[in-house]
Amino acid sequence: YFTKLMADLTEAKTLVPNNLTDINRATKLAVTGLQARVALYMNNWVAAETFASEYITAIPLSPIAQFGGIWTDANTNELAMRIVRGTSIRIGSLFRGTSANPANIGTITWLPSDKLWNSYDQVNDVRFAAYFKTEPLLVAPRPNRLINKYAGGTYGSSLENVANGKVFRTGEMYLIRAEARAEQDKFTGANSAESDLNTLRAARINGYVPVVLGSKAQAITEILNERFKELAYEGHRFWDLKRKGFPVVRDASDAPNTNSVTLPANDFRFLLPIPNSEVQANPIIQQNPGYF
Repeated sequence: YFTKLMADLTEAKTLVPNNLTDINRATKLAVTGLQARVALYMNNWVAAETFASEYITAIPLSPIAQFGGIWTDANTNELAMRIVRGTSIRIGSLFRGTSANPANIGTITWLPSDKLWNSYDQVNDVRFAAYFKTEPLLVAPRPNRLINKYAGGTYGSSLENVANGKVFRTGEMYLIRAEARAEQDKFTGANSAESDLNTLRAARINGYVPVVLGSKAQAITEILNERFKELAYEGHRFWDLKRKGFPVVRDASDAPNTNSVTLPANDFRFLLPIPNSEVQANPIIQQNPGYF
């Protein structure tokens, strides 16, 4: 499947516009971003590094002072493709309800986990303020931590929760290249996982002090943790854990009981059951392992 997908992307790259004048549609660089992502999933580290480098060369990281503007749609820094959304499809409503007025923010659909919330330098990391908000209008027992990444306009406005989808970003490409380099044992020094990780963090964290990575294993851990923070609510975390064969590990405060703190690596629950109606309709279908 992935081999055929890469072949399609290679052909598509010759057919789409080779410019960034209209990022509302697929461009050559958007195809490059997808090639980098697919190569990562294939464990094709050389290709992942090559395609991510092609993207990074074309579109630099956002200046740190402008990073928040990516999420308010004040700028299109780092983007090779976006999905324009209007009032009929409000991305923000996936994560929090739409309020009728500032005093009634509505239902919180998703509550940021303590593990994610506490993983940021909340003073110096510009991602924290761009992605989250502590809402003083919400008082106990209602939780006051909101996902702010796709907030759109102000409470009660027609553009509340209206934000464009960011399909490919330079930040992701740095992390793809860092992982690809680490997997090739290029974890420290120039043109390494270490240099990519430090470059990305310096573009996100005021006063950042570069790290020195001492091993491939440390590099992979740091990169996966950085993907956890950089790509929060962009649909990557579950697949990162699954493709790397890592467990889901929650903080105790995020789990309803001690039995649900950890989902072991490669547990059958990483796959959902096939609906019984589908199994009954087609006797050839075999239920996924672990379900009856």
